[in-house]
Amino acid sequence: MSYNANGDLTKATLAYIPIVGIILFIVEKEDNYVRYHAMQSILLNVVELVVGILLMILNAIFWTPYTITTYIYGGWGFLAILGLIVWLAFLALTIYCMIRAYKGAWFKLPVIGNIATNIVNK
Repeated sequence: MSYNANGDLTKATLAYIPIVGIILFIVEKEDNYVRYHAMQSILLNVVELVVGILLMILNAIFWTPYTITTYIYGGWGFLAILGLIVWLAFLALTIYCMIRAYKGAWFKLPVIGNIATNIVNK
């Protein structure tokens, strides 16, 4: 299913910018397409924040100043590299979501999409 209103497509696309998504969800009261993408963006950013915090905690727990990984990775530990990969994956997913929103697609991310639908349809 697709949606076709140019201004709203732009708003839905911009909703995937973290602060903009929050603002659009609060301000936009009538257009469920924009509200849905704004809420999906907010939930995606919450998941990204939680994963980032967990990786930072794990990195703090397992970090030691002189380990073999310091020499292998040139100062980067395994969890730091994993954190970079996770961040790049979230960035790619956000860009994909922006493209799909601009094309007018009502698509759902696993789990997050259903929660966003329930919140918007309240």
